[in-house]
Amino acid sequence: MIPQKSFIADNIRLSSIHTDKFKTESLTVSLSLPVTKRDYLLGLVLSGVMRRGCERFPTMAHINRQLDELYASTLDIQSSTYAGSLSLVLSAELIDSAFAIDGTDIVGGVTELMADMLLRPKNENGIFPRTTVESEIALVKDALLAEKNNTRAYAATRCRELMSRGRDTYPTLEYLVSNVESVTSEELTDYYRRLLSSAPLSVFYVGREDRSNIAKKILSAFDGYSGKAVPVFEKRKPASPLEFVSVTEDMPVSQGKLVLGMRTGAAIANGKHAAAIVLNEILGASPASKLFLNVRERLGLCYYCSSSYSMTSGNLTVSSGIDVGNKDRTVKEILAQIDELKKGNISDTEFSAARKSLEYSYVQIYDSPFSLQGFYSGREILGIDETVDECKQKLLAVTKQEICELAKDITLDTCFFINGISANAGDGEEDEND
Repeated sequence: MIPQKSFIADNIRLSSIHTDKFKTESLTVSLSLPVTKRDYLLGLVLSGVMRRGCERFPTMAHINRQLDELYASTLDIQSSTYAGSLSLVLSAELIDSAFAIDGTDIVGGVTELMADMLLRPKNENGIFPRTTVESEIALVKDALLAEKNNTRAYAATRCRELMSRGRDTYPTLEYLVSNVESVTSEELTDYYRRLLSSAPLSVFYVGREDRSNIAKKILSAFDGYSGKAVPVFEKRKPASPLEFVSVTEDMPVSQGKLVLGMRTGAAIANGKHAAAIVLNEILGASPASKLFLNVRERLGLCYYCSSSYSMTSGNLTVSSGIDVGNKDRTVKEILAQIDELKKGNISDTEFSAARKSLEYSYVQIYDSPFSLQGFYSGREILGIDETVDECKQKLLAVTKQEICELAKDITLDTCFFINGISANAGDGEEDEND
Protein backbone atom coordinates (compact mmCIF):
# COMPACT_ATOMS: atom_id res chain seq x y z
CA MET A 1 0.00 0.00 0.00
CA ILE A 2 1.84 3.01 -1.38
CA PRO A 3 0.26 6.48 -1.48
CA GLN A 4 -0.50 8.37 -4.65
CA LYS A 5 0.55 11.99 -4.25
CA SER A 6 -0.28 15.09 -6.25
CA PHE A 7 -1.51 18.66 -5.98
CA ILE A 8 -5.23 18.66 -6.82
CA ALA A 9 -5.15 22.47 -6.66
CA ASP A 10 -2.33 25.00 -6.47
CA ASN A 11 -2.52 24.95 -2.67
CA ILE A 12 -4.04 21.52 -1.86
CA ARG A 13 -1.93 18.39 -1.83
CA LEU A 14 -3.66 15.00 -1.70
CA SER A 15 -1.97 11.76 -0.68
CA SER A 16 -4.21 8.70 -0.81
CA ILE A 17 -3.96 4.97 -0.29
CA HIS A 18 -6.73 3.02 -1.95
CA THR A 19 -7.48 -0.15 0.01
CA ASP A 20 -10.47 -2.25 1.04
CA LYS A 21 -8.52 -3.96 3.81
CA PHE A 22 -10.11 -1.90 6.59
CA LYS A 23 -13.71 -1.37 7.65
CA THR A 24 -12.65 2.05 8.95
CA GLU A 25 -10.98 4.87 7.04
CA SER A 26 -8.80 7.79 8.06
CA LEU A 27 -8.83 11.34 6.77
CA THR A 28 -6.26 13.87 7.93
CA VAL A 29 -5.98 17.53 7.02
CA SER A 30 -2.91 19.49 8.11
CA LEU A 31 -1.27 22.88 7.69
CA SER A 32 2.42 23.23 8.51
CA LEU A 33 4.84 26.11 8.97
CA PRO A 34 8.38 26.34 10.40
CA VAL A 35 8.17 26.26 14.20
CA THR A 36 8.88 29.16 16.55
CA LYS A 37 8.43 29.28 20.32
CA ARG A 38 5.59 31.77 20.15
CA ASP A 39 3.77 29.97 17.36
CA TYR A 40 4.06 26.70 19.28
CA LEU A 41 2.33 28.33 22.24
CA LEU A 42 -0.34 29.86 20.01
CA GLY A 43 -0.90 26.47 18.37
CA LEU A 44 -1.65 24.85 21.73
CA VAL A 45 -4.39 27.38 22.41
CA LEU A 46 -5.70 27.52 18.84
CA SER A 47 -6.34 23.78 18.54
CA GLY A 48 -8.44 23.84 21.71
CA VAL A 49 -10.40 26.92 20.65
CA MET A 50 -11.18 25.40 17.25
CA ARG A 51 -12.48 22.21 18.86
CA ARG A 52 -15.12 24.29 20.67
CA GLY A 53 -17.27 25.06 17.64
CA CYS A 54 -17.75 26.63 14.21
CA GLU A 55 -20.39 28.76 12.52
CA ARG A 56 -22.58 25.82 11.45
CA PHE A 57 -22.04 23.81 14.64
CA PRO A 58 -21.47 26.42 17.37
CA THR A 59 -20.82 24.09 20.32
CA MET A 60 -19.03 20.83 20.98
CA ALA A 61 -22.44 19.24 21.58
CA HIS A 62 -23.55 20.25 18.06
CA ILE A 63 -20.32 18.86 16.59
CA ASN A 64 -20.69 15.58 18.45
CA ARG A 65 -24.30 15.19 17.29
CA GLN A 66 -23.18 15.69 13.70
CA LEU A 67 -20.45 13.09 14.15
CA ASP A 68 -23.05 10.69 15.56
CA GLU A 69 -25.14 11.25 12.42
CA LEU A 70 -22.03 10.26 10.44
CA TYR A 71 -22.05 6.80 12.00
CA ALA A 72 -20.14 7.76 15.15
CA SER A 73 -17.15 9.19 13.30
CA THR A 74 -14.47 10.80 15.44
CA LEU A 75 -12.70 14.10 14.79
CA ASP A 76 -9.90 15.78 16.69
CA ILE A 77 -7.71 18.85 16.25
CA GLN A 78 -4.15 18.94 17.55
CA SER A 79 -1.08 21.12 17.25
CA SER A 80 2.12 19.11 16.85
CA THR A 81 5.78 19.57 15.99
CA TYR A 82 8.05 17.38 13.91
CA ALA A 83 11.47 18.00 12.41
CA GLY A 84 11.29 21.78 12.68
CA SER A 85 7.67 22.04 11.53
CA LEU A 86 4.60 23.13 13.47
CA SER A 87 1.37 21.60 12.21
CA LEU A 88 -2.30 22.13 12.88
CA VAL A 89 -3.79 18.69 12.28
CA LEU A 90 -7.44 17.70 11.91
CA SER A 91 -7.75 13.91 12.00
CA ALA A 92 -10.90 11.84 11.54
CA GLU A 93 -11.70 8.15 11.80
CA LEU A 94 -14.84 6.94 10.06
CA ILE A 95 -16.39 3.73 8.85
CA ASP A 96 -16.33 2.84 5.17
CA SER A 97 -19.40 4.38 3.47
CA ALA A 98 -20.07 0.97 1.92
CA PHE A 99 -21.32 -0.14 5.35
CA ALA A 100 -23.80 2.74 5.73
CA ILE A 101 -27.21 1.05 5.49
CA ASP A 102 -28.99 4.27 4.51
CA GLY A 103 -26.48 5.33 1.85
CA THR A 104 -24.98 8.17 3.91
CA ASP A 105 -21.89 9.67 2.28
CA ILE A 106 -19.80 9.44 5.45
CA VAL A 107 -16.48 10.59 4.02
CA GLY A 108 -18.19 13.50 2.25
CA GLY A 109 -19.94 14.55 5.46
CA VAL A 110 -16.75 14.33 7.50
CA THR A 111 -14.84 16.34 4.87
CA GLU A 112 -17.45 19.10 5.02
CA LEU A 113 -17.33 19.16 8.82
CA MET A 114 -13.53 19.45 8.74
CA ALA A 115 -13.77 22.34 6.32
CA ASP A 116 -16.34 24.06 8.55
CA MET A 117 -14.12 23.76 11.61
CA LEU A 118 -10.97 24.87 9.80
CA LEU A 119 -12.29 27.65 7.58
CA ARG A 120 -15.29 28.90 9.54
CA PRO A 121 -14.51 28.71 13.28
CA LYS A 122 -16.81 30.43 15.75
CA ASN A 123 -15.97 34.13 16.10
CA GLU A 124 -17.26 37.46 17.35
CA ASN A 125 -16.83 40.26 14.83
CA GLY A 126 -14.04 38.34 13.12
CA ILE A 127 -12.13 37.63 16.34
CA PHE A 128 -12.06 34.42 18.39
CA PRO A 129 -14.46 34.86 21.35
CA ARG A 130 -12.52 36.22 24.33
CA THR A 131 -14.32 34.02 26.85
CA THR A 132 -13.50 30.93 24.81
CA VAL A 133 -9.84 31.91 24.46
CA GLU A 134 -9.51 32.70 28.17
CA SER A 135 -11.12 29.39 29.10
CA GLU A 136 -8.79 27.47 26.79
CA ILE A 137 -5.74 29.30 28.14
CA ALA A 138 -6.66 28.14 31.64
CA LEU A 139 -7.00 24.54 30.44
CA VAL A 140 -3.67 24.66 28.59
CA LYS A 141 -1.89 26.09 31.62
CA ASP A 142 -3.37 23.41 33.89
CA ALA A 143 -2.25 20.72 31.45
CA LEU A 144 1.28 22.17 31.28
CA LEU A 145 1.55 22.38 35.06
CA ALA A 146 0.26 18.82 35.36
CA GLU A 147 3.13 17.49 33.23
CA LYS A 148 5.30 17.41 36.34
CA ASN A 149 2.95 14.87 37.90
CA ASN A 150 4.15 12.22 35.45
CA THR A 151 7.75 12.29 36.55
CA ARG A 152 8.92 9.79 33.96
CA ALA A 153 7.60 11.89 31.07
CA TYR A 154 8.70 15.13 32.76
CA ALA A 155 12.27 13.86 33.13
CA ALA A 156 12.38 12.99 29.42
CA THR A 157 11.01 16.44 28.56
CA ARG A 158 13.61 18.20 30.70
CA CYS A 159 16.41 16.19 29.14
CA ARG A 160 15.22 17.15 25.64
CA GLU A 161 15.11 20.78 26.73
CA LEU A 162 18.66 20.60 28.03
CA MET A 163 19.83 18.93 24.84
CA SER A 164 18.28 21.83 22.91
CA ARG A 165 20.19 24.47 24.88
CA GLY A 166 21.24 27.25 22.58
CA ARG A 167 18.27 26.74 20.21
CA ASP A 168 16.14 29.87 20.49
CA THR A 169 13.20 28.23 18.73
CA TYR A 170 12.79 25.44 21.30
CA PRO A 171 9.64 25.91 23.44
CA THR A 172 10.59 24.83 26.95
CA LEU A 173 7.95 23.94 29.53
CA GLU A 174 9.02 26.94 31.64
CA TYR A 175 8.57 29.28 28.66
CA LEU A 176 5.12 27.89 27.87
CA VAL A 177 3.85 28.12 31.45
CA SER A 178 5.24 31.63 31.90
CA ASN A 179 3.80 33.01 28.66
CA VAL A 180 0.51 31.23 27.99
CA GLU A 181 -1.56 33.83 29.84
CA SER A 182 -0.20 36.57 27.58
CA VAL A 183 -2.04 35.13 24.55
CA THR A 184 -4.89 37.39 23.39
CA SER A 185 -7.86 36.77 21.10
CA GLU A 186 -6.42 39.27 18.61
CA GLU A 187 -2.99 37.60 18.48
CA LEU A 188 -4.54 34.14 18.20
CA THR A 189 -6.77 35.30 15.33
CA ASP A 190 -3.78 36.86 13.55
CA TYR A 191 -1.86 33.57 13.90
CA TYR A 192 -4.84 31.61 12.56
CA ARG A 193 -5.12 33.93 9.53
CA ARG A 194 -1.37 33.72 8.88
CA LEU A 195 -1.55 29.95 9.01
CA LEU A 196 -4.39 29.79 6.50
CA SER A 197 -2.77 32.28 4.13
CA SER A 198 0.76 30.86 4.25
CA ALA A 199 0.49 27.07 4.37
CA PRO A 200 -0.69 24.65 1.69
CA LEU A 201 -3.41 22.23 2.70
CA SER A 202 -2.08 18.69 3.02
CA VAL A 203 -4.73 15.94 2.94
CA PHE A 204 -4.10 12.25 3.57
CA TYR A 205 -6.81 9.63 2.97
CA VAL A 206 -6.70 5.88 3.55
CA GLY A 207 -9.73 3.87 2.49
CA ARG A 208 -11.87 2.34 -0.24
CA GLU A 209 -13.10 5.54 -1.91
CA ASP A 210 -11.79 6.21 -5.39
CA ARG A 211 -9.09 8.90 -5.46
CA SER A 212 -10.93 11.03 -8.01
CA ASN A 213 -14.07 11.06 -5.84
CA ILE A 214 -12.05 12.04 -2.75
CA ALA A 215 -10.40 14.86 -4.72
CA LYS A 216 -13.80 16.21 -5.82
CA LYS A 217 -15.15 16.20 -2.26
CA ILE A 218 -12.05 17.95 -0.91
CA LEU A 219 -12.11 20.62 -3.64
CA SER A 220 -15.81 21.21 -3.03
CA ALA A 221 -15.54 21.41 0.77
CA PHE A 222 -12.39 23.56 0.81
CA ASP A 223 -13.39 25.82 -2.06
CA GLY A 224 -11.87 29.23 -1.50
CA TYR A 225 -8.96 28.06 0.64
CA SER A 226 -6.39 30.85 0.39
CA GLY A 227 -3.08 29.30 1.39
CA LYS A 228 -0.49 29.80 -1.33
CA ALA A 229 3.12 29.44 -0.30
CA VAL A 230 4.83 26.10 0.15
CA PRO A 231 6.91 26.41 3.34
CA VAL A 232 10.54 25.37 3.23
CA PHE A 233 11.61 23.44 6.31
CA GLU A 234 15.23 23.55 7.33
CA LYS A 235 17.02 20.26 6.70
CA ARG A 236 18.14 19.34 10.20
CA LYS A 237 21.66 18.05 10.50
CA PRO A 238 22.53 15.62 13.30
CA ALA A 239 22.97 17.55 16.53
CA SER A 240 26.59 18.02 17.55
CA PRO A 241 27.82 17.27 21.10
CA LEU A 242 27.85 20.17 23.52
CA GLU A 243 29.80 20.77 26.70
CA PHE A 244 28.59 18.23 29.27
CA VAL A 245 25.88 19.45 31.63
CA SER A 246 24.26 17.69 34.59
CA VAL A 247 21.10 19.03 36.23
CA THR A 248 19.33 17.68 39.34
CA GLU A 249 15.88 18.63 40.60
CA ASP A 250 14.56 17.57 44.01
CA MET A 251 10.97 16.35 43.99
CA PRO A 252 8.80 14.73 46.70
CA VAL A 253 8.73 11.27 45.11
CA SER A 254 10.20 7.99 46.24
CA GLN A 255 11.64 6.94 42.89
CA GLY A 256 14.45 8.85 41.23
CA LYS A 257 14.29 9.45 37.48
CA LEU A 258 17.54 9.43 35.49
CA VAL A 259 17.78 10.44 31.82
CA LEU A 260 21.04 10.48 29.88
CA GLY A 261 21.19 12.40 26.59
CA MET A 262 23.68 11.44 23.89
CA ARG A 263 24.55 12.44 20.32
CA THR A 264 25.02 9.76 17.68
CA GLY A 265 25.88 11.87 14.65
CA ALA A 266 23.43 9.68 12.70
CA ALA A 267 20.17 11.07 11.37
CA ILE A 268 17.88 10.76 8.40
CA ALA A 269 19.58 13.81 6.85
CA ASN A 270 22.86 11.92 6.38
CA GLY A 271 21.30 8.51 5.71
CA LYS A 272 22.74 6.81 8.80
CA HIS A 273 19.45 6.48 10.65
CA ALA A 274 18.86 2.81 9.78
CA ALA A 275 21.94 1.67 11.72
CA ALA A 276 20.96 3.94 14.62
CA ILE A 277 17.46 2.46 14.78
CA VAL A 278 18.86 -1.06 15.02
CA LEU A 279 21.45 0.07 17.57
CA ASN A 280 18.69 1.58 19.69
CA GLU A 281 16.69 -1.65 19.53
CA ILE A 282 19.67 -3.69 20.73
CA LEU A 283 20.60 -1.16 23.41
CA GLY A 284 17.30 -0.52 25.15
CA ALA A 285 14.13 -0.45 23.05
CA SER A 286 12.89 -3.96 23.77
CA PRO A 287 12.66 -6.56 26.57
CA ALA A 288 15.52 -8.41 24.87
CA SER A 289 17.83 -5.36 24.97
CA LYS A 290 21.13 -4.98 26.79
CA LEU A 291 19.78 -2.37 29.20
CA PHE A 292 16.74 -4.41 30.19
CA LEU A 293 18.53 -7.73 30.57
CA ASN A 294 21.63 -6.38 32.31
CA VAL A 295 20.94 -3.10 34.10
CA ARG A 296 17.42 -4.01 35.18
CA GLU A 297 17.22 -7.82 35.36
CA ARG A 298 20.75 -9.05 36.10
CA LEU A 299 21.94 -6.18 38.30
CA GLY A 300 18.55 -5.01 39.61
CA LEU A 301 19.62 -1.36 39.56
CA CYS A 302 16.35 0.12 38.30
CA TYR A 303 12.61 -0.32 38.00
CA TYR A 304 12.80 0.30 34.27
CA CYS A 305 15.57 1.16 31.80
CA SER A 306 14.98 1.90 28.13
CA SER A 307 16.38 3.93 25.26
CA SER A 308 14.87 6.00 22.47
CA TYR A 309 16.30 7.50 19.29
CA SER A 310 15.25 10.49 17.17
CA MET A 311 16.05 10.01 13.50
CA THR A 312 15.61 13.75 12.81
CA SER A 313 18.09 15.05 15.42
CA GLY A 314 20.21 11.94 15.89
CA ASN A 315 19.78 12.18 19.66
CA LEU A 316 19.77 9.03 21.78
CA THR A 317 18.33 9.07 25.30
CA VAL A 318 18.33 6.47 28.05
CA SER A 319 15.65 6.71 30.75
CA SER A 320 15.49 4.80 34.02
CA GLY A 321 13.64 4.82 37.32
CA ILE A 322 15.92 4.10 40.24
CA ASP A 323 16.45 4.26 43.97
CA VAL A 324 18.31 7.55 44.39
CA GLY A 325 21.31 5.86 45.99
CA ASN A 326 21.91 3.89 42.77
CA LYS A 327 22.43 6.89 40.49
CA ASP A 328 26.19 6.73 40.00
CA ARG A 329 26.26 2.96 39.59
CA THR A 330 23.36 3.06 37.13
CA VAL A 331 25.10 5.68 34.99
CA LYS A 332 28.24 3.56 35.01
CA GLU A 333 26.42 0.40 33.95
CA ILE A 334 24.43 2.16 31.19
CA LEU A 335 27.66 3.50 29.73
CA ALA A 336 29.19 0.04 30.09
CA GLN A 337 26.49 -1.41 27.86
CA ILE A 338 27.21 1.25 25.24
CA ASP A 339 30.89 0.34 25.50
CA GLU A 340 29.90 -3.25 24.69
CA LEU A 341 28.40 -2.00 21.45
CA LYS A 342 31.54 0.01 20.69
CA LYS A 343 33.58 -3.16 21.14
CA GLY A 344 31.30 -5.05 18.79
CA ASN A 345 30.02 -7.35 21.52
CA ILE A 346 26.62 -8.12 20.00
CA SER A 347 25.51 -11.72 20.26
CA ASP A 348 23.68 -13.46 17.44
CA THR A 349 20.69 -13.75 19.76
CA GLU A 350 20.62 -10.01 20.46
CA PHE A 351 21.04 -9.17 16.79
CA SER A 352 18.36 -11.62 15.64
CA ALA A 353 15.88 -10.47 18.32
CA ALA A 354 16.35 -6.82 17.33
CA ARG A 355 15.84 -7.60 13.62
CA LYS A 356 12.69 -9.63 14.27
CA SER A 357 11.25 -6.98 16.58
CA LEU A 358 11.81 -4.20 14.06
CA GLU A 359 10.53 -6.29 11.16
CA TYR A 360 7.33 -7.04 13.07
CA SER A 361 6.85 -3.38 14.03
CA TYR A 362 7.00 -2.36 10.37
CA VAL A 363 4.64 -5.15 9.32
CA GLN A 364 2.19 -3.79 11.92
CA ILE A 365 2.07 -0.42 10.12
CA TYR A 366 -0.15 -2.10 7.54
CA ASP A 367 -2.70 -2.98 10.25
CA SER A 368 -3.99 0.56 10.79
CA PRO A 369 -4.99 3.44 8.50
CA PHE A 370 -3.54 5.93 11.00
CA SER A 371 -0.23 4.05 11.19
CA LEU A 372 0.09 4.27 7.40
CA GLN A 373 -0.82 7.95 7.45
CA GLY A 374 1.67 8.67 10.24
CA PHE A 375 4.52 6.89 8.49
CA TYR A 376 4.09 8.64 5.15
CA SER A 377 3.13 12.09 6.48
CA GLY A 378 6.28 12.28 8.57
CA ARG A 379 8.44 11.48 5.58
CA GLU A 380 6.54 13.98 3.47
CA ILE A 381 7.60 16.74 5.88
CA LEU A 382 11.17 15.49 5.67
CA GLY A 383 11.03 15.44 1.87
CA ILE A 384 11.80 11.73 1.76
CA ASP A 385 10.10 9.39 -0.70
CA GLU A 386 10.37 6.00 0.99
CA THR A 387 7.89 3.13 1.33
CA VAL A 388 7.31 1.03 4.42
CA ASP A 389 8.91 -1.99 2.76
CA GLU A 390 11.93 0.02 1.60
CA CYS A 391 12.47 1.30 5.13
CA LYS A 392 12.12 -2.21 6.56
CA GLN A 393 14.65 -3.62 4.10
CA LYS A 394 17.17 -0.90 4.99
CA LEU A 395 16.91 -1.93 8.64
CA LEU A 396 17.30 -5.62 7.85
CA ALA A 397 20.40 -4.83 5.78
CA VAL A 398 22.24 -3.21 8.72
CA THR A 399 25.28 -5.19 9.86
CA LYS A 400 26.89 -5.64 13.26
CA GLN A 401 29.95 -3.81 11.99
CA GLU A 402 27.87 -0.75 11.06
CA ILE A 403 26.37 -0.72 14.54
CA CYS A 404 29.81 -1.00 16.14
CA GLU A 405 31.21 1.87 14.07
CA LEU A 406 28.20 4.03 14.85
CA ALA A 407 28.43 3.29 18.57
CA LYS A 408 31.97 4.66 18.60
CA ASP A 409 30.57 8.10 17.74
CA ILE A 410 28.09 8.19 20.64
CA THR A 411 28.87 11.08 23.00
CA LEU A 412 27.21 11.76 26.35
CA ASP A 413 26.63 15.48 26.92
CA THR A 414 23.48 15.71 29.07
CA CYS A 415 22.30 14.22 32.35
CA PHE A 416 19.02 15.06 34.05
CA PHE A 417 18.09 13.57 37.40
CA ILE A 418 14.99 13.85 39.56
CA ASN A 419 16.20 13.30 43.10
CA GLY A 420 13.34 11.66 44.97
CA ILE A 421 13.19 12.97 48.53
CA SER A 422 10.11 11.07 49.73
CA ALA A 423 10.55 8.52 52.50
CA ASN A 424 7.66 6.38 51.21
CA ALA A 425 8.87 3.01 50.01
CA GLY A 426 7.33 0.93 47.25
CA ASP A 427 6.01 3.78 45.09
CA GLY A 428 8.59 3.07 42.43
CA GLU A 429 7.06 -0.24 41.41
CA GLU A 430 3.91 1.60 40.34
CA ASP A 431 5.93 3.54 37.74
CA GLU A 432 7.65 0.49 36.31
CA ASN A 433 5.30 0.10 33.37
CA ASP A 434 4.29 3.74 32.85
